[in-house]
Amino acid sequence: MRERALLFGERKSLVGVVTEPTAPAPPDRPAVLFLNAGVLHRVGPNRIHVRLARELARHGFVSLRFDFSGLGDSRPRADSTPFAQAAVAETRQGMDVLAASHGARTFLLVGMCSGADNALRAAGHDPRVVGAILIEPYSVPAAGFLLYSYRKKVLNPLSWWRLLRGRSEVLGTLKDQPSPTPAAPVATREDSLVPSREELVRQVRGVLARGGELCFVYCAGSPAYFNYLSILRREVRGALREGRTRLHVLKRTDHVFTPLAVQEALTAAVREWALATAGRLASVARRA
Repeated sequence: MRERALLFGERKSLVGVVTEPTAPAPPDRPAVLFLNAGVLHRVGPNRIHVRLARELARHGFVSLRFDFSGLGDSRPRADSTPFAQAAVAETRQGMDVLAASHGARTFLLVGMCSGADNALRAAGHDPRVVGAILIEPYSVPAAGFLLYSYRKKVLNPLSWWRLLRGRSEVLGTLKDQPSPTPAAPVATREDSLVPSREELVRQVRGVLARGGELCFVYCAGSPAYFNYLSILRREVRGALREGRTRLHVLKRTDHVFTPLAVQEALTAAVREWALATAGRLASVARRA
C-alpha cells in the first residue's frame, strides 16, 4: 500500500491523499472517493476514512480522500457558489484526477452524515458514479420522527420521574427559549444542505434507474434510520431483492461509530459491498 498527498482542482486549492494498492488495481475496478463528514478533516470521524481507504487498498482499490473547499487543508473558494453545488463540482474534479492518474473509468463514493448527501447528489450528476455507500445521512425533518423519538421516553418511568422532579430536558429546553424574534431568512433550496423528502426520493430513484448501486448504513434508532424506514424502504425494495442495494443497521453505537468493534463491522460492510459491486460490474462488462 502507498499513500501520497496531492493538490488538485481548478486553482490547485483542494488537498487530498491517494491510497494505492501495492499491485496495480484491475483495469475494470472502480476507484473510490471519500467525502468530508460534516466539517471534519478528510481523515473522517475517528480516522475511519483512513482505515477504510487502507482496507480497500489491500483488496485492490485505489482511493482518494480529500477536503472540500474551506474544510481541512483545502483553501476556501474564490466565488459564491452554494456549497451543495460546489461539493458536486469538486467531487467530479476528484474523479477527473483519478481518471488521469490511474485510468479509472468508474467510481464508488463513500460519505458519512453530510458526506452521504453529497455522495448521493454527485451520483445523480455524473454517470461515472456506479455506486455510493451512504452512512448515517442527514435526516429529513418529519413530524413522524418526533413521535418515533419520544415514544420511548413516554414509556420510560425514569423520564416521568425526571419530569416530576423538574429535571426533564424538555423543561430545560422550554425554559431556555429566547423571546420571539423576527424569522431569519429561509435558505433557498439550492443553498440547502439537507435534501427535501421529494429530492431524496428523486435522487435515489435516479441512481437506481440507471443501474447504480447503493448501500445504506445506519445506527439503530437514529433519525437517519427512521428516514429510511418511513421514506426510502419502499423505494429500494426491488433493488434489495436484486442485490443492487444493501442495508446494514449497526447496534450499540453513536453517529460517528466510536466503539472499535463497530468500526470493524463498518469496515467489513464497506469492504464486502465494494468487492461485490466491483464483481457485478466486471461480470456485466464481460457479458457486454
